Amino acid sequence: MQRDHSKSKRPIPTLSPAPLSVPPALGSDEWMLKQQWRAETEAQTWRELREESLSSQSLTRPAKGRMDYHHTGSTTLKALVRFGLATFGAHVAWLSAIAFQLGQFEVWLAMVAGFTITLSLSMFGAARWLVHLLAQAAGWMVFAAAAMSGAWLAFQFLR
Repeated sequence: MQRDHSKSKRPIPTLSPAPLSVPPALGSDEWMLKQQWRAETEAQTWRELREESLSSQSLTRPAKGRMDYHHTGSTTLKALVRFGLATFGAHVAWLSAIAFQLGQFEVWLAMVAGFTITLSLSMFGAARWLVHLLAQAAGWMVFAAAAMSGAWLAFQFLR
């Protein structure tokens, strides 16, 4: 993103030493002042950039449209669901390879292909809505299992 410096409130200061001047000694007072001036100038410039970007951004809520299934929900649950779907794809490939009486190496190739294809379709294809749905269901199942386990433990201690 290019910044238009002509609209800025003040020009960005630059440090241009004289061409034949001797740089200050490392750690001297003059060197320390020069470093402090550079740091303060950079901080002021970043502060102005933040203020400009905040003032130019609209703080309105995005319009309701189609849900983006790729950016909502729990990432961990989606990963587990994708792995489960890919494992199911590998199992289906194994079943079909065994049914066609393929050799052991071809069975393994079919399983790897089934796993890879199912995993890639669940990540990049049209099955993202299914992954989102199954991840939501898995989340509620975990919640229900935790609630039932808590109730069971409470009843065990109340005896």
